[in-house]
Amino acid sequence: MNLSYADNLMHLVDQLEIPYLYERSFKVSQQSFLTNRFLITINKKLLQPDTWPILLSITKAMNMPQIYEESIQDKLSNANFIHLGFEQQEDSCLCKIYLEFPQQFQNALKSNCAHSEHILLHLAFKWDVFKNSKHSIATYHCQPFLTLEAMRERFATVTNLAKNGIITNLGKQLLTLANTQITERQIFFIDVAEQENARRSFDINVYDANITLENIENILLPALLKFNIPTKQWKEFLESVKHHHLGHLSGGIGRNEKEFFSVFYGVENRG
Repeated sequence: MNLSYADNLMHLVDQLEIPYLYERSFKVSQQSFLTNRFLITINKKLLQPDTWPILLSITKAMNMPQIYEESIQDKLSNANFIHLGFEQQEDSCLCKIYLEFPQQFQNALKSNCAHSEHILLHLAFKWDVFKNSKHSIATYHCQPFLTLEAMRERFATVTNLAKNGIITNLGKQLLTLANTQITERQIFFIDVAEQENARRSFDINVYDANITLENIENILLPALLKFNIPTKQWKEFLESVKHHHLGHLSGGIGRNEKEFFSVFYGVENRG
């Protein structure tokens, strides 16, 4: 049943006959290695003038809670991009819709100076497709032009994890690696929170660094071992995707109050 929801979402998007971006990811936590996850990105302009009816038909097919409809419709006018996410879990699956508001962030980048303001970049609505009474709303804020040192400090501040813990060290090592390829101003650090639960995490965007998953295997290794992922399982998986490029890394405390990290990779044009 889980796979049918993933296939159905892909089918609904393909039926629109518009170009979109498709990005895969995997998520790791204690004794959990989830690899059937993806994110679809659509430019809202391609859905106009029927953006809301189209989006509503897709989310209804994915059993989105009705209570989200008014909020999404109200905020849709200010969004430039729409992201549709899917995550298969051990006993269920999650669907997600993200609204992206890049204008204020882009204006801040054009100003070319540091900002103290945390800018709302994404607003995400997430739900369990089998039991949609289980749902949450996540905010994604970004402060432009953070220094590397400020980013390193934020790992622990944002997540409330130990400064030298597995997840914070994972993030710090990726920052160091990315900075060998791009400047700190090309790295974007995003704070993620969900009001209804314990979710507190970070997301580091390093698309421009041209790093492959093969390049970060040694960085991921301590966390894979700590979370007791069978060696054969993660080795076979990483071998199959090693040449794909890394997009971003997220990590922190999940809504289940457990540590996690997710790796997004292999973005491709479709449609």
